Amino acid sequence: MEQITEHRIRRIMCCCGNGLGTSLFMQMTMEEALEKLNVSGVEVCFGSLADAMEGQADLFVVSEELEHTLAGLPVLGLKDLSDADRAAKLLREKFGM
Repeated sequence: MEQITEHRIRRIMCCCGNGLGTSLFMQMTMEEALEKLNVSGVEVCFGSLADAMEGQADLFVVSEELEHTLAGLPVLGLKDLSDADRAAKLLREKFGM
């Protein structure tokens, strides 16, 4: 499979209420999803919802129930935070693949 390196999303920030456990868990899921898509050159970091602001990332990842808290930002909501296959499908759409 050819590796995808040209895309608009360069930084993904995974966010949860406190920016500790859940966001780190989502970071690992997103890194696995990027591997499944064979996408490189994307930094994945984690933080709290308070850290999520324009310019901090090209895409923000949260649990589905928190999507509304980031209105106006590019956001991807995950229903199952450990489902890298579903995350890859959602990322594929975001990357326009």
